[in-house]
Amino acid sequence: MAQRFLALDWDQQQLHLVSASVAGGSVRFLRAVQLAEASSPNPAEAEELGRQLRERLKAAGIAPAPVLACVGRDRVILKEIRYPNVPAHEEPAIVRFQSVKELSDAADDVVIDYAPLGAAPSGEKRAQVLVVRRELFNTYQTICQAAGLKLAGLTPRPFGMAACLRRLLGTSVLMPPPEPADSAIALVTVGEHWAEFCIVKGDTVLQARSLVIGAGLAGEVRRNLAVHAGQSPQNPVRALYLALSGEQAALRQKLVDTLSIPVHLFDPFAGAEGSELPASGRGTFAAAVGLLHLMAERHELPINFAQPKQPRPPRDPNQRLYLLAAALVLVLLFCGFAVGNSVLEQQRESLAEKNTTLADLSRQRDQLAEKSKKLQALHEWEGVPWPDELYELSVAAPRPTSQFRVVSVEGMPLKAPAAKTQPSGRLGGGSNGASTSSIQDLNARPVAKLQLRFESAQGAPFGGAGGGAPNNAKANDEKLNTFTTELDKPSKTGERYYQPGPNSVTRNEYKKDILIRKRPTDEYTRTAGQPDR
Repeated sequence: MAQRFLALDWDQQQLHLVSASVAGGSVRFLRAVQLAEASSPNPAEAEELGRQLRERLKAAGIAPAPVLACVGRDRVILKEIRYPNVPAHEEPAIVRFQSVKELSDAADDVVIDYAPLGAAPSGEKRAQVLVVRRELFNTYQTICQAAGLKLAGLTPRPFGMAACLRRLLGTSVLMPPPEPADSAIALVTVGEHWAEFCIVKGDTVLQARSLVIGAGLAGEVRRNLAVHAGQSPQNPVRALYLALSGEQAALRQKLVDTLSIPVHLFDPFAGAEGSELPASGRGTFAAAVGLLHLMAERHELPINFAQPKQPRPPRDPNQRLYLLAAALVLVLLFCGFAVGNSVLEQQRESLAEKNTTLADLSRQRDQLAEKSKKLQALHEWEGVPWPDELYELSVAAPRPTSQFRVVSVEGMPLKAPAAKTQPSGRLGGGSNGASTSSIQDLNARPVAKLQLRFESAQGAPFGGAGGGAPNNAKANDEKLNTFTTELDKPSKTGERYYQPGPNSVTRNEYKKDILIRKRPTDEYTRTAGQPDR
């Protein structure tokens, strides 16, 4: 059954709208318009822009439909991360955790989605992570709500451009595929006020950049191709495709004269003609048209900030076995009822129940053991964020004075102790009798140690020529005791993340060891105030 969508690309005061129906892997275009607007999507005017969009649709005779929106490359953070090899249902949570650690924004202030890139040589998995500020996502959502529409998808523009080109390559002599057909290709979309450049290979976007409109645009394209050739010599670009918005023959000619690869023009509406489509300036519709082709082919978008990938419950691999076992039990019960042997029937039911209970307990034991191994590996792999820990400790530590100062700070990770063994067969024990660790056990263990050395001046201040106050051992002990009390305070959730050891004094030198437990990032709450004078 055909489904209608409204593809939208609104940037740099230019609004592109494409209404189409998708079914059976194909797209039928109903209407496409390009409008000049006074503003682009922004939080301050979101509701007003939504009302304007509703009027534009009404004036163009376009009926409401779910919206597939593009967002420019300059509004998206794109990076590649690596993460442990985990089951598929746990992957979204691990990718999000790894991504947030590398961002300066808080997790609640961004929307994250990703595309898997396969395994690295080290055995870890790779993913291309894309991040957009939640403020921008909320802007598009507000615009759609004010226009009486539903935001079904919000996708970076390069993914729409790549999908459109991939769908149309080889469909005409004007857009021949590269040689070889699976090699990397470059695509440049040039609008009146913006331009974007991307390199794709298959379904993967290898590189994406926003370009500056002007006389130097051809030079920027050449520089980006040279950068890619230096960074990814194993994926050379074999052809360049231009999606232009008007008479820009000079740009194409410059690229033809200066590049050693074929340069082809690219029309997003190739093969679809009619009065409902624009007669010129069609290149900047590439991203919007690409989103429609993606929905027709896959029924979903590879990157969708409106519906980012989420953890899902694992599929039970033994479900079919359980169904077969249940069918067998029913057959046995029926046979027992047929022969009238009620005693034998009761015995069989009792035996089946015990077997099922034993199988469930064994499965639970195996799952708990496997989960504990993964938790232990992930726990040891992550460590602690040393910059956050050093900042917390610097806020709580005694302020250096002319009589008392910090000499050295040494931090080191601690390997988790070997688990104790317990009798085989107990719930929570592995098949070899080794115990498993719960999340609470892992979080309760110290994962790092910090050693601080302080020095107290003998008589004169540090660097002085004498005449200072005598060394006050009692005052130094009070400072360190206050430091210990501060570290031992519970957090806002009641947890204690530091285990300060006793003070060690040797002449004028003090040593203090501090064991550190892992904590969530929002538990780092100390803030540096005005330093003591």
